[in-house]
Amino acid sequence: MKSTFLSALFFCGIGTAALAQGDFAVQRVHFNPQMKPREILDVAVECAKDKICSTVINTAAAWAGIDPKLIDGAVFIGSRISHQSGSEETYQTLQFPSDYTYCKTRLSCGAVIPGSGDRASKFWLVTRRDEVTFAAWTPKKGFGGGRSLVDVTGDVVAVRADKLAKYKDVCSTPKENTVYECRGKNCSGGTY
Repeated sequence: MKSTFLSALFFCGIGTAALAQGDFAVQRVHFNPQMKPREILDVAVECAKDKICSTVINTAAAWAGIDPKLIDGAVFIGSRISHQSGSEETYQTLQFPSDYTYCKTRLSCGAVIPGSGDRASKFWLVTRRDEVTFAAWTPKKGFGGGRSLVDVTGDVVAVRADKLAKYKDVCSTPKENTVYECRGKNCSGGTY
């Protein structure tokens, strides 16, 4: 039986009245298959109390070569987290609003346990025009074997579809398939 949870993630950013809808939206994703999905109010309250939230947006904007004023601070995006009962795979898919399209993603890999052997945990990233999928295979260990996990942080940037041509030098073309794949201690991240 497949269980799917739908949660809205808040695109925390900087918006102004003059820029009711910015050219870009940025989402920081902490993907950890063992992490419990949070509700939108948890994320919004946390963001409102945390100076790091706006720093993330400014840092991601600088990294992507985007003026932070062009980032929309009020875009909501749907996130599906799915895990099939009995399966060792977990997926988190960020679907962009209909007027946004994929621009780029920067990944930073934390712990990947187990880090070696034929049952080392695995992570992969899939980019599409309208969504990005974070995926992991974390093996079930025997009794007393400890836990297995993949811990990845990603900054996902989406651009308004009608502005994509303007930012063709900033944005990557979505590959419609896996753009990054790693296993165990070989996970290092990068920009895609």
